[in-house]
Amino acid sequence: MCAVSAPAAKADDDDDECEGCCSPSTDKPGFIAEGITSNSAGDLRPDLANAVDIIFDAANPDAVIDRGGTYILSGKAGEGSLTVKKGTKGVVLVLRDLDLTSSSGSAIRINDDAEVQIVVDGKVVLKDKSPAGKNGAAIKTGNGTAVYVTGSGSMKISSVFDGIAVGMDSSLVIEGKQQIDIAAGHDGISSGSDVAVLEGLLTIAAENAGIHSDGVLTVGENGGDGPDITVSSSKEGLEGDVVNIKGGKLDITASEDGIDAEASGNSDAPEPSVNISGGDIRINAGANGIDSDGNVNIQGGDISIDSCEENACIDYDGELYINKDVSIDCGCGCGCSGGCSSDCD
Repeated sequence: MCAVSAPAAKADDDDDECEGCCSPSTDKPGFIAEGITSNSAGDLRPDLANAVDIIFDAANPDAVIDRGGTYILSGKAGEGSLTVKKGTKGVVLVLRDLDLTSSSGSAIRINDDAEVQIVVDGKVVLKDKSPAGKNGAAIKTGNGTAVYVTGSGSMKISSVFDGIAVGMDSSLVIEGKQQIDIAAGHDGISSGSDVAVLEGLLTIAAENAGIHSDGVLTVGENGGDGPDITVSSSKEGLEGDVVNIKGGKLDITASEDGIDAEASGNSDAPEPSVNISGGDIRINAGANGIDSDGNVNIQGGDISIDSCEENACIDYDGELYINKDVSIDCGCGCGCSGGCSSDCD
Protein backbone atom coordinates (compact mmCIF):
# COMPACT_ATOMS: atom_id res chain seq x y z
CA MET A 1 0.00 0.00 0.00
CA CYS A 2 1.11 3.55 -0.49
CA ALA A 3 -0.22 7.00 0.25
CA VAL A 4 -0.49 9.76 -2.30
CA SER A 5 -0.46 13.02 -0.36
CA ALA A 6 2.01 15.18 -2.25
CA PRO A 7 3.66 15.29 -5.70
CA ALA A 8 6.36 12.69 -6.28
CA ALA A 9 9.23 12.70 -8.70
CA LYS A 10 8.44 11.16 -12.06
CA ALA A 11 10.15 7.87 -12.73
CA ASP A 12 11.45 6.58 -16.03
CA ASP A 13 8.60 4.84 -17.86
CA ASP A 14 10.93 1.96 -18.63
CA ASP A 15 11.59 1.37 -14.96
CA ASP A 16 9.73 -1.71 -13.78
CA GLU A 17 9.97 -0.72 -10.14
CA CYS A 18 7.49 1.54 -8.38
CA GLU A 19 9.65 4.56 -7.64
CA GLY A 20 7.07 7.29 -7.61
CA CYS A 21 5.74 6.61 -11.10
CA CYS A 22 4.20 9.92 -12.19
CA SER A 23 3.44 12.95 -10.08
CA PRO A 24 0.42 15.21 -10.10
CA SER A 25 1.17 17.59 -12.97
CA THR A 26 -0.99 20.63 -12.27
CA ASP A 27 -1.19 23.01 -9.32
CA LYS A 28 -4.93 23.60 -9.61
CA PRO A 29 -7.95 21.63 -10.83
CA GLY A 30 -8.81 21.69 -14.50
CA PHE A 31 -12.26 22.50 -15.88
CA ILE A 32 -15.03 20.46 -14.28
CA ALA A 33 -18.29 19.98 -16.20
CA GLU A 34 -21.32 20.04 -13.91
CA GLY A 35 -24.13 17.58 -14.57
CA ILE A 36 -27.75 17.49 -13.46
CA THR A 37 -28.81 17.37 -9.81
CA SER A 38 -32.54 17.82 -10.44
CA ASN A 39 -35.17 17.58 -13.16
CA SER A 40 -38.79 18.55 -13.69
CA ALA A 41 -40.11 15.16 -12.55
CA GLY A 42 -38.53 15.80 -9.16
CA ASP A 43 -40.83 18.79 -8.70
CA LEU A 44 -43.96 16.63 -8.93
CA ARG A 45 -45.91 15.89 -5.74
CA PRO A 46 -47.98 12.71 -5.25
CA ASP A 47 -51.71 13.39 -4.90
CA LEU A 48 -52.68 10.30 -2.94
CA ALA A 49 -56.17 11.58 -2.18
CA ASN A 50 -57.04 11.49 -5.89
CA ALA A 51 -54.77 8.63 -6.94
CA VAL A 52 -55.88 5.95 -9.39
CA ASP A 53 -55.31 2.35 -8.24
CA ILE A 54 -53.94 -0.07 -10.82
CA ILE A 55 -53.82 -3.67 -9.61
CA PHE A 56 -51.94 -6.18 -11.79
CA ASP A 57 -52.87 -9.85 -11.90
CA ALA A 58 -53.17 -12.67 -14.44
CA ALA A 59 -56.45 -11.27 -15.77
CA ASN A 60 -55.17 -7.67 -15.90
CA PRO A 61 -51.45 -7.91 -16.69
CA ASP A 62 -50.96 -4.67 -18.64
CA ALA A 63 -51.77 -0.99 -18.15
CA VAL A 64 -51.29 2.17 -20.22
CA ILE A 65 -51.14 5.71 -18.83
CA ASP A 66 -51.88 8.59 -21.18
CA ARG A 67 -52.56 11.48 -18.81
CA GLY A 68 -50.92 13.10 -15.82
CA GLY A 69 -51.82 12.20 -12.26
CA THR A 70 -50.88 9.91 -9.41
CA TYR A 71 -51.18 6.16 -9.92
CA ILE A 72 -50.73 3.51 -7.22
CA LEU A 73 -49.44 0.28 -8.77
CA SER A 74 -49.69 -3.03 -6.90
CA GLY A 75 -50.24 -6.72 -7.52
CA LYS A 76 -48.37 -9.37 -9.44
CA ALA A 77 -48.26 -10.42 -13.10
CA GLY A 78 -45.95 -13.08 -14.52
CA GLU A 79 -46.29 -11.50 -17.96
CA GLY A 80 -47.19 -7.87 -17.34
CA SER A 81 -46.14 -4.31 -18.12
CA LEU A 82 -46.88 -0.65 -17.47
CA THR A 83 -46.53 1.86 -20.33
CA VAL A 84 -46.52 5.66 -20.09
CA LYS A 85 -47.44 7.03 -23.50
CA LYS A 86 -45.36 9.49 -25.49
CA GLY A 87 -45.48 13.09 -24.32
CA THR A 88 -47.41 12.40 -21.10
CA LYS A 89 -46.40 14.88 -18.40
CA GLY A 90 -46.99 15.07 -14.66
CA VAL A 91 -47.11 11.33 -13.98
CA VAL A 92 -46.37 10.01 -10.48
CA LEU A 93 -46.11 6.22 -10.19
CA VAL A 94 -46.31 4.93 -6.62
CA LEU A 95 -44.99 1.36 -6.75
CA ARG A 96 -46.57 -0.36 -3.76
CA ASP A 97 -45.82 -4.07 -3.32
CA LEU A 98 -45.60 -4.57 -7.08
CA ASP A 99 -44.20 -7.63 -8.88
CA LEU A 100 -44.00 -7.42 -12.69
CA THR A 101 -42.20 -9.71 -15.12
CA SER A 102 -42.05 -9.22 -18.89
CA SER A 103 -40.44 -11.36 -21.58
CA SER A 104 -41.66 -9.29 -24.53
CA GLY A 105 -40.60 -5.79 -23.45
CA SER A 106 -39.88 -3.75 -20.35
CA ALA A 107 -41.82 -4.17 -17.15
CA ILE A 108 -42.07 -0.36 -17.07
CA ARG A 109 -41.81 1.51 -20.38
CA ILE A 110 -41.73 5.33 -20.42
CA ASN A 111 -42.03 6.63 -23.96
CA ASP A 112 -40.48 9.72 -25.58
CA ASP A 113 -40.91 13.16 -24.00
CA ALA A 114 -42.70 11.86 -20.92
CA GLU A 115 -42.22 13.19 -17.38
CA VAL A 116 -42.44 10.56 -14.63
CA GLN A 117 -41.70 10.38 -10.94
CA ILE A 118 -41.30 6.86 -9.55
CA VAL A 119 -41.96 6.47 -5.82
CA VAL A 120 -40.71 3.15 -4.42
CA ASP A 121 -43.17 2.26 -1.65
CA GLY A 122 -43.08 -1.21 -0.13
CA LYS A 123 -41.49 -4.19 -1.85
CA VAL A 124 -41.09 -3.94 -5.62
CA VAL A 125 -39.80 -6.59 -8.05
CA LEU A 126 -39.29 -5.83 -11.76
CA LYS A 127 -37.94 -8.42 -14.20
CA ASP A 128 -37.05 -8.23 -17.87
CA LYS A 129 -36.70 -11.59 -19.62
CA SER A 130 -36.48 -10.32 -23.19
CA PRO A 131 -34.75 -12.67 -25.64
CA ALA A 132 -31.03 -12.17 -26.20
CA GLY A 133 -30.33 -9.47 -28.76
CA LYS A 134 -33.43 -7.42 -27.89
CA ASN A 135 -31.48 -4.98 -25.65
CA GLY A 136 -34.27 -4.90 -23.13
CA ALA A 137 -34.46 -3.34 -19.67
CA ALA A 138 -36.68 -3.73 -16.63
CA ILE A 139 -37.27 0.05 -16.72
CA LYS A 140 -36.74 1.66 -20.12
CA THR A 141 -37.31 5.22 -21.29
CA GLY A 142 -37.40 6.81 -24.69
CA ASN A 143 -35.72 10.06 -25.71
CA GLY A 144 -36.42 13.42 -24.14
CA THR A 145 -37.71 12.00 -20.85
CA ALA A 146 -37.37 13.26 -17.29
CA VAL A 147 -37.39 10.45 -14.71
CA TYR A 148 -36.99 10.93 -10.96
CA VAL A 149 -36.78 7.95 -8.57
CA THR A 150 -37.45 8.37 -4.86
CA GLY A 151 -39.20 6.68 -1.94
CA SER A 152 -38.44 4.62 1.15
CA GLY A 153 -39.18 1.06 -0.01
CA SER A 154 -37.09 -1.55 -1.78
CA MET A 155 -36.89 -2.36 -5.48
CA LYS A 156 -35.27 -5.45 -6.93
CA ILE A 157 -34.49 -5.28 -10.65
CA SER A 158 -33.24 -8.12 -12.84
CA SER A 159 -32.69 -8.04 -16.58
CA VAL A 160 -31.16 -10.08 -19.37
CA PHE A 161 -29.69 -6.81 -20.68
CA ASP A 162 -29.85 -3.42 -18.86
CA GLY A 163 -31.48 -2.93 -15.49
CA ILE A 164 -32.52 0.69 -16.14
CA ALA A 165 -32.05 2.16 -19.63
CA VAL A 166 -32.53 5.86 -20.37
CA GLY A 167 -32.72 7.43 -23.83
CA MET A 168 -30.97 10.39 -25.42
CA ASP A 169 -31.62 14.00 -24.31
CA SER A 170 -33.10 12.68 -21.07
CA SER A 171 -32.32 12.88 -17.39
CA LEU A 172 -32.40 10.33 -14.57
CA VAL A 173 -32.17 11.47 -10.95
CA ILE A 174 -32.20 9.04 -8.01
CA GLU A 175 -32.80 10.74 -4.67
CA GLY A 176 -34.45 9.30 -1.57
CA LYS A 177 -34.07 6.57 1.03
CA GLN A 178 -35.11 3.67 -1.18
CA GLN A 179 -33.05 0.52 -1.66
CA ILE A 180 -32.43 -0.56 -5.25
CA ASP A 181 -30.84 -3.91 -6.08
CA ILE A 182 -29.94 -4.49 -9.76
CA ALA A 183 -28.72 -7.66 -11.47
CA ALA A 184 -28.09 -7.12 -15.19
CA GLY A 185 -26.63 -9.05 -18.11
CA HIS A 186 -25.25 -5.79 -19.54
CA ASP A 187 -25.31 -2.41 -17.70
CA GLY A 188 -26.91 -1.93 -14.32
CA ILE A 189 -27.94 1.60 -15.33
CA SER A 190 -27.33 2.83 -18.88
CA SER A 191 -28.12 6.34 -20.11
CA GLY A 192 -27.66 8.26 -23.33
CA SER A 193 -27.61 11.43 -21.22
CA ASP A 194 -26.84 12.71 -17.72
CA VAL A 195 -27.43 10.61 -14.60
CA ALA A 196 -27.40 11.73 -10.95
CA VAL A 197 -27.42 9.35 -7.98
CA LEU A 198 -27.77 11.69 -5.02
CA GLU A 199 -29.13 9.43 -2.25
CA GLY A 200 -30.29 5.92 -1.53
CA LEU A 201 -28.82 2.48 -1.13
CA LEU A 202 -27.87 1.00 -4.50
CA THR A 203 -26.33 -2.42 -5.16
CA ILE A 204 -25.40 -3.54 -8.68
CA ALA A 205 -24.10 -6.75 -10.21
CA ALA A 206 -23.54 -6.24 -13.94
CA GLU A 207 -21.64 -7.98 -16.70
CA ASN A 208 -20.68 -4.69 -18.38
CA ALA A 209 -20.86 -1.29 -16.62
CA GLY A 210 -22.32 -0.81 -13.19
CA ILE A 211 -23.52 2.68 -14.18
CA HIS A 212 -22.91 4.06 -17.69
CA SER A 213 -23.66 7.60 -18.86
CA ASP A 214 -23.12 9.15 -22.30
CA GLY A 215 -22.91 12.48 -20.51
CA VAL A 216 -22.17 13.51 -16.92
CA LEU A 217 -22.54 10.96 -14.13
CA THR A 218 -22.93 12.70 -10.76
CA VAL A 219 -22.72 10.88 -7.43
CA GLY A 220 -23.72 12.80 -4.30
CA GLU A 221 -24.11 16.52 -3.70
CA ASN A 222 -21.90 19.13 -2.10
CA GLY A 223 -22.56 19.09 1.63
CA GLY A 224 -24.86 16.06 1.52
CA ASP A 225 -24.38 12.55 2.92
CA GLY A 226 -24.68 11.05 -0.55
CA PRO A 227 -25.69 7.55 -1.60
CA ASP A 228 -24.34 4.18 -0.58
CA ILE A 229 -23.38 2.40 -3.81
CA THR A 230 -21.94 -1.10 -4.07
CA VAL A 231 -20.95 -2.43 -7.49
CA SER A 232 -20.21 -6.03 -6.56
CA SER A 233 -19.28 -7.11 -10.10
CA SER A 234 -18.77 -5.27 -13.38
CA LYS A 235 -16.45 -4.77 -16.32
CA GLU A 236 -16.32 -0.99 -15.72
CA GLY A 237 -17.68 0.21 -12.38
CA LEU A 238 -18.75 3.80 -13.02
CA GLU A 239 -18.43 5.15 -16.55
CA GLY A 240 -19.28 8.43 -18.26
CA ASP A 241 -17.91 11.23 -20.39
CA VAL A 242 -17.50 12.96 -17.03
CA VAL A 243 -17.73 11.31 -13.61
CA ASN A 244 -18.26 13.69 -10.67
CA ILE A 245 -18.17 12.18 -7.18
CA LYS A 246 -19.16 14.67 -4.49
CA GLY A 247 -20.03 12.42 -1.58
CA GLY A 248 -21.36 9.11 -0.41
CA LYS A 249 -19.94 5.67 0.16
CA LEU A 250 -18.77 3.71 -2.88
CA ASP A 251 -17.45 0.15 -3.02
CA ILE A 252 -16.58 -0.77 -6.62
CA THR A 253 -15.36 -4.09 -8.00
CA ALA A 254 -14.48 -4.15 -11.70
CA SER A 255 -12.64 -6.58 -13.96
CA GLU A 256 -11.32 -3.57 -15.91
CA ASP A 257 -11.42 0.09 -14.75
CA GLY A 258 -13.13 1.07 -11.51
CA ILE A 259 -14.01 4.64 -12.55
CA ASP A 260 -13.69 5.50 -16.23
CA ALA A 261 -14.13 8.79 -18.10
CA GLU A 262 -14.29 8.02 -21.80
CA ALA A 263 -15.60 10.07 -24.72
CA SER A 264 -18.98 8.74 -25.84
CA GLY A 265 -18.95 10.51 -29.19
CA ASN A 266 -22.00 12.66 -28.38
CA SER A 267 -21.53 15.98 -30.16
CA ASP A 268 -22.48 18.03 -27.10
CA ALA A 269 -20.63 15.92 -24.53
CA PRO A 270 -17.97 17.65 -22.41
CA GLU A 271 -14.32 16.69 -22.45
CA PRO A 272 -13.71 13.54 -20.39
CA SER A 273 -12.68 13.97 -16.76
CA VAL A 274 -12.95 12.29 -13.36
CA ASN A 275 -13.59 14.76 -10.54
CA ILE A 276 -13.69 13.72 -6.89
CA SER A 277 -14.45 16.23 -4.14
CA GLY A 278 -15.76 13.94 -1.39
CA GLY A 279 -16.89 10.49 -0.45
CA ASP A 280 -15.54 7.25 0.98
CA ILE A 281 -14.38 5.37 -2.12
CA ARG A 282 -13.05 1.81 -2.31
CA ILE A 283 -12.02 0.39 -5.68
CA ASN A 284 -10.84 -3.11 -6.57
CA ALA A 285 -9.98 -3.08 -10.28
CA GLY A 286 -8.53 -5.57 -12.71
CA ALA A 287 -7.07 -2.67 -14.72
CA ASN A 288 -6.82 0.97 -13.62
CA GLY A 289 -8.53 2.12 -10.48
CA ILE A 290 -9.33 5.49 -12.07
CA ASP A 291 -8.92 6.01 -15.82
CA SER A 292 -9.60 9.22 -17.74
CA ASP A 293 -9.20 10.10 -21.39
CA GLY A 294 -8.81 13.66 -20.11
CA ASN A 295 -8.12 15.16 -16.69
CA VAL A 296 -8.35 13.76 -13.18
CA ASN A 297 -9.11 16.27 -10.41
CA ILE A 298 -9.08 15.00 -6.83
CA GLN A 299 -9.95 17.72 -4.34
CA GLY A 300 -11.29 15.65 -1.45
CA GLY A 301 -12.49 12.26 -0.34
CA ASP A 302 -11.09 9.17 1.31
CA ILE A 303 -9.86 6.90 -1.50
CA SER A 304 -8.46 3.38 -1.50
CA ILE A 305 -7.49 1.65 -4.75
CA ASP A 306 -6.35 -1.91 -5.38
CA SER A 307 -5.43 -2.24 -9.05
CA CYS A 308 -4.04 -5.17 -10.96
CA GLU A 309 -0.34 -5.72 -11.53
CA GLU A 310 1.10 -3.58 -14.34
CA ASN A 311 -1.89 -1.24 -14.19
CA ALA A 312 -1.95 2.19 -12.63
CA CYS A 313 -4.00 3.21 -9.66
CA ILE A 314 -4.74 6.41 -11.60
CA ASP A 315 -4.29 6.73 -15.36
CA TYR A 316 -4.97 9.87 -17.39
CA ASP A 317 -4.33 11.40 -20.79
CA GLY A 318 -4.67 15.05 -19.74
CA GLU A 319 -3.63 16.53 -16.40
CA LEU A 320 -3.71 15.20 -12.85
CA TYR A 321 -4.50 17.35 -9.82
CA ILE A 322 -4.45 15.98 -6.28
CA ASN A 323 -5.07 18.34 -3.37
CA LYS A 324 -2.17 18.18 -0.95
CA ASP A 325 -4.52 17.28 1.91
CA VAL A 326 -5.97 14.23 0.15
CA SER A 327 -4.68 10.78 1.06
CA ILE A 328 -5.01 7.96 -1.46
CA ASP A 329 -4.08 4.41 -0.54
CA CYS A 330 -3.15 2.49 -3.66
CA GLY A 331 -2.06 -1.09 -3.84
CA CYS A 332 -0.69 -2.27 -7.16
CA GLY A 333 1.55 -5.04 -8.35
CA CYS A 334 4.38 -2.54 -8.74
CA GLY A 335 4.73 -3.37 -12.40
CA CYS A 336 3.92 0.30 -12.81
CA SER A 337 4.84 1.58 -16.25
CA GLY A 338 3.57 3.97 -18.84
CA GLY A 339 0.40 5.33 -17.35
CA CYS A 340 1.13 4.97 -13.65
CA SER A 341 0.07 8.21 -12.09
CA SER A 342 0.42 7.73 -8.38
CA ASP A 343 3.11 7.34 -5.76
CA CYS A 344 3.62 3.58 -5.51
CA ASP A 345 6.98 3.44 -3.78
